[in-house]
Amino acid sequence: MANATTDHDEIQSWVEARGGHAARVKATGGGDDPGILRIDFPGFSGEDTLEEISWDEFFEWFDRNKLAMLLSDKSGNRFNKLVARKTVRASSSKKAPRSVMAKRKAGAAAKKAGAKKKPAAKKKPAAKNPTAKKAAAKKKPAAKRSAAKKKPAAKKKPAAKKRARR
Repeated sequence: MANATTDHDEIQSWVEARGGHAARVKATGGGDDPGILRIDFPGFSGEDTLEEISWDEFFEWFDRNKLAMLLSDKSGNRFNKLVARKTVRASSSKKAPRSVMAKRKAGAAAKKAGAKKKPAAKKKPAAKNPTAKKAAAKKKPAAKRSAAKKKPAAKKKPAAKKRARR
């Protein structure tokens, strides 16, 4: 089980309690952009590809990229994952895991339970809707438009009579 959070103090204390630090992937970024953000735990496979950065820089780009972090709620477990904030439900405690798939499942369950959608708003009749009235006055009826555009059909010449052979 993991909890989603955007709280800087909570993330930093969680990471440091497990011996980690803020990091970036070395081969990414450019200029002042650090590139891909990560949490590094020394002694693991990321040592060659990750570079330590300050918490200030980490959180500047964390917020700029609108990220949230999933953190394991088990003591000593190092599971963490950076995700887009829009994929987790907003909460005042900033700790409420809610994935997009969970939202879809909840919506499907509501449909099965008989939840009804709101009826579509009805359009005002042309008489009560002044803009529709003006638009209707400008348009010619379809029958008159098509009649004006059509050219009279050319008359066919009568077929020449064949002379009977004698």
